[in-house]
Amino acid sequence: MKNNKDRQGAAVVEFAILLVLILLILAGVVEFGFLWLQSHYINNAAREGARIAAKTEDPTVPGPDNDAVKKAVIDYLFGLYPKLGDYKPSDCCGCDNPSDRICSVDIEQTTAGTTKGYTVTIKVKISRIFGGTGEWFFALFSPGDTGDIMTGSAFFADETP
Repeated sequence: MKNNKDRQGAAVVEFAILLVLILLILAGVVEFGFLWLQSHYINNAAREGARIAAKTEDPTVPGPDNDAVKKAVIDYLFGLYPKLGDYKPSDCCGCDNPSDRICSVDIEQTTAGTTKGYTVTIKVKISRIFGGTGEWFFALFSPGDTGDIMTGSAFFADETP
């Protein structure tokens, strides 16, 4: 018959194995939650830009109306990425400055059924809490993933008289 000291050693080994598994699951939950938060912010920023676009004369041409839409998107994303600074459209694959998160803000005049309006689509470089350590895991669930770029889009009906 074995004594209790042998059983205590087995309990320590079992605890160590389970602790690693629990920490991996916890890290995955935290990472997924942060990605989900960013998704909501990005979609709401696109919605805010579309709302401003629907109230202006012609936001599709460069000018003050176009700048107002981009400013609304940046102001909304400032809560998530406080180091945004000035809007600088950049190549998403090679931003030199890490604060250049907004890759593009596209404004289109579109029609949904018989309703004319504006669609605002934004592309933003996202952050990951644990860096690229879990990229292989997320690639399993999102084939054709574009890397660390998340896209948000929204449509608002034209409200100009």
